[in-house]
Amino acid sequence: MLDFFVKKITISGKGKKPSSIELKQGLNIICGPSDTGKSYVIEILDYLFGSDHIPIDVKHGYDTFEMYVHTSRGKVIVRRRVEDGDKTTTAEVISSDNRVDSGNYKIKKGTPNLNEDVWLKIMGVTEHHDIISTQKYKTQRLTIRSILHMMLVKEENIIQRPSVLIPPYQSTAYLSSLYFMMTGEDLKGITPHIDKAIREERKKAVIDYINERLNVIGEKKKRLEELPALDTHVIESKIHEIIDEISQTETQIIDAVAKSKRLLEEIYSVNDQITECEHLIERQNALKTQYVSDIRRLGFVVDGEAHTCEISHSYKCPLCHNDLPKKEEESYVAASTVELTNLRMQLNDIAEAELAFTSDRDELYDHLNALLSKREDVESLIKTELQPKMSTLQQALRTFQYAVELAKEAAMLKEDETRLKSELFQKENEEEETETLFDIKSRFGPDIMNIINDYLSETLKACNYDSFGQVRIDIKSAFDIVIDGKTKYSYGKGYRAFLNTIVAFTFMRYLSEYGKYSPGLLAIDSPILSLKEPGEEKASDTMKASLFHYFVEHQKCCQIIILENNIPDIDYGETNIVQFTKDPDTGRIGLLYEP
Repeated sequence: MLDFFVKKITISGKGKKPSSIELKQGLNIICGPSDTGKSYVIEILDYLFGSDHIPIDVKHGYDTFEMYVHTSRGKVIVRRRVEDGDKTTTAEVISSDNRVDSGNYKIKKGTPNLNEDVWLKIMGVTEHHDIISTQKYKTQRLTIRSILHMMLVKEENIIQRPSVLIPPYQSTAYLSSLYFMMTGEDLKGITPHIDKAIREERKKAVIDYINERLNVIGEKKKRLEELPALDTHVIESKIHEIIDEISQTETQIIDAVAKSKRLLEEIYSVNDQITECEHLIERQNALKTQYVSDIRRLGFVVDGEAHTCEISHSYKCPLCHNDLPKKEEESYVAASTVELTNLRMQLNDIAEAELAFTSDRDELYDHLNALLSKREDVESLIKTELQPKMSTLQQALRTFQYAVELAKEAAMLKEDETRLKSELFQKENEEEETETLFDIKSRFGPDIMNIINDYLSETLKACNYDSFGQVRIDIKSAFDIVIDGKTKYSYGKGYRAFLNTIVAFTFMRYLSEYGKYSPGLLAIDSPILSLKEPGEEKASDTMKASLFHYFVEHQKCCQIIILENNIPDIDYGETNIVQFTKDPDTGRIGLLYEP
């Protein structure tokens, strides 16, 4: 269960309509165009957590700021008023939480103190603690201000190159506070003395490490120096030429494929015509066979009747034996002869038609063979010329691109070598320390950082970040995210905002799940406003949407307040979304009802 969450913030003033923002546990998104007062939300939270900076100029008439907080044991209202434009030194607290008394609290020095006796007690830190604030073992009182940098990530901080976790010039104090939240240990009792032999051994280990790195760099430089020297400008010019030629070849391939397709369609059409001709020829052959058969039959009829007429027949009466008159028989010769003549004419017509169809078929076959030959030539052009040419060009492009990468690697190696040699000189010639400096970073051991690094990897994958191998927090230097050996300094501000958001959320998630104490609140201003990826904008949209989807899926770890101009179109479920329109006639114009 979270120790507290902000239920509402209110801004008011004499003669002004109070403006409020209702919030909830889990994910809250305040979105809308620029200049609608979104960033005021973090500034107001900061002010009510003890900042000296007045969030809104009092000349606008707003001079009272309130925060309504629900805790695990009751409710707390914190109210600050600005009088005559001066910075207030006290805050009014109204509490039903038995850990916090109602009354007026000092903002900075003095007792009772808002930053210590209210906010820390709400988080469960009921006793006073001093933390180590410098490498010289100086200490300072632990307050909410010690850890507020990771709770409220302002717009100017979300894109910063240094670690989003550490405020400027307060590295030791902040990390000591963070370590206390994680473990409950303030470390104020540790001794600064370390044996001389240990100091010398540590110095030797650093020198050995630097020399080892220089040896590795030397071997890499040696291999690169064995390669032929190449002018990067010439290479880049050649790359552009090859890309142009690839584009031209690709166009030729597309045109050739289209031509092959057209030829194939024509081949299919000619084949259909040949089939039709073959069918007609077969029909003529069948008719010819039938007509020949009919001619033979009629010939037999005519011949038979002729032979019958040549035979003499005598017909006598059986009674008187006198010759009887001869019966006239019907003759089929004339009709058969006419039909025979017609059949022979039709047979000649069939022969002529068959000859014409055969000629058409032969011409179609010639046309078909010509089409097949053309298509074969086109396919041969694609397979034997264009495609091999494309492969050759692509291989050449990869070769030249590799050469460019080698040149870049050589330049980086030179820079690394120069830096390491400088560090080696400094380490070898540094004066012997009279006392060992306090190193808070060494306290963040594998038991903590392995979980942090696993969370980072999980989050980057869930947010569709570009493919990567290893991700970690580099605790030895910047205490910041490193991806595949690449620090955040090399990224643009959009990617820095994206990575800073993930880092801040990851540490808040760790505190929620494993920490001795947890702030339970994370407010971020513009995590995706500047995010644009190389290539298609679609990829950037995917990362934005995935990040917000991740917030939706993991909102139970703390109260999240996101301030953003435009948010991705995803399913936000029960997320509390406050939309500012900047339009007095549509919805809520902005944070202030009377801007």
